[in-house]
Amino acid sequence: DMYQESISHQTTTAMATSSLVNLPADPIGIRVTDDADTRLNLKPKIPIKDYSDLPRERMTTTIMTGLSGMMASIDNTTSASQGISIGFYVEQQLSRRISVRPGLAMARHNYTMESMSGGSLDMVYSAPELNGLSGTTTSYEADIDVVSMEVPVNFVFSLRKRNRSNLFVSTGASTVIYLSQHLTGNFNNTYTRSTVDSYGEVSYEYMTTSVKIEKDQELLNRVDLLGLANFSAGYSFPFAGTSQLLFEPFIQLPIRDLTSLNLRIRYGGVSMKIKF
Repeated sequence: DMYQESISHQTTTAMATSSLVNLPADPIGIRVTDDADTRLNLKPKIPIKDYSDLPRERMTTTIMTGLSGMMASIDNTTSASQGISIGFYVEQQLSRRISVRPGLAMARHNYTMESMSGGSLDMVYSAPELNGLSGTTTSYEADIDVVSMEVPVNFVFSLRKRNRSNLFVSTGASTVIYLSQHLTGNFNNTYTRSTVDSYGEVSYEYMTTSVKIEKDQELLNRVDLLGLANFSAGYSFPFAGTSQLLFEPFIQLPIRDLTSLNLRIRYGGVSMKIKF
């Protein structure tokens, strides 16, 4: 009887303690319930409505140096030797696929021109009078050597950009500053003398002379502002660590007459650049 009373007393004490504390029977249930309440009390995330707050792609600035080989054509003639240009460029990214690329390049060209009558050099040379007779230039051979500084500003459009490779096209314009212009030429002039005899018959006497001229223009004598329109397409790929190598065929078309001789010169060639 005493044992039964002891068990009964312990049971009554446990029940009294449980009712005072109000604890659930399963401790695991407490943790589950608390976790569930914690999650339910979290504030929902507010969606971004102003997309200007989103992080933007970093716009990069890169430096390039390049070497170009080109041929030129004037009217129906082509340059006697290949022209060469070397320059430095800065490419500033404006968006993921558009960049602007200003630069500064020094170029040297040599042109040989031939004509059977008239032509682009008519304004440079005219046949002098000979014994009171006016002459006409019937043919000439001229050699023109030009050293110039070119300031291009091109916009580059990426067509297929992957990792560190890029297929692109570009267009823009160049200002040309002439450092040296040297002209040498041989001009053949024809003079015609007409005479009338006592019978009223007219006879003609022809005379041909050859004149060699040499002409130099002063430094910075001519600047062709936005004188050339530039068009190119190219491909860049990884080269020597973090650098990139660019191959870029190009053409340049005259927007206005170029050089002090007012020539319409067209260029075409290939440029190779290294981007650092």
